[in-house]
Amino acid sequence: MPKLQGIGPAGPLPPPADLAPEQVPLWEMIAAELDVRGSMPSAGRPVDSLLVRVLLDAWHAHSLAAADVRAHGVLVEGRFGLTVNPALRVQRDAAATILRLSSELGLSPASRTRLGLMQIAGQSMLVTIAQRVREAQRR
Repeated sequence: MPKLQGIGPAGPLPPPADLAPEQVPLWEMIAAELDVRGSMPSAGRPVDSLLVRVLLDAWHAHSLAAADVRAHGVLVEGRFGLTVNPALRVQRDAAATILRLSSELGLSPASRTRLGLMQIAGQSMLVTIAQRVREAQRR
């Protein structure tokens, strides 16, 4: 995937140097999406980038756990016979983190809809306030 440059006024925040190589394209895709919406902070204010980093780490853990389940199966040999593969718990926990952070960052269809409705509600509230101020000035 080519590097995304020059998106928005300053462009998206570059990926951290210590990301795993397979995480970089996902960082660039998410950073570009957030930058287009004005949600991704500049390099001087990387608050949301911490959430993106945790999201990518959860995605990486999920990928590794999924590979383990594919390689060894859902049931593995344990001390007392067959047992549930511990990678399933890692996969489940990582999936929950991915879903929660994707929603926080507005990266899922439902969260984008919710954020859009919140913006509309906020704009409508500003219009109402402006109308009330004008009415108060007329009195």
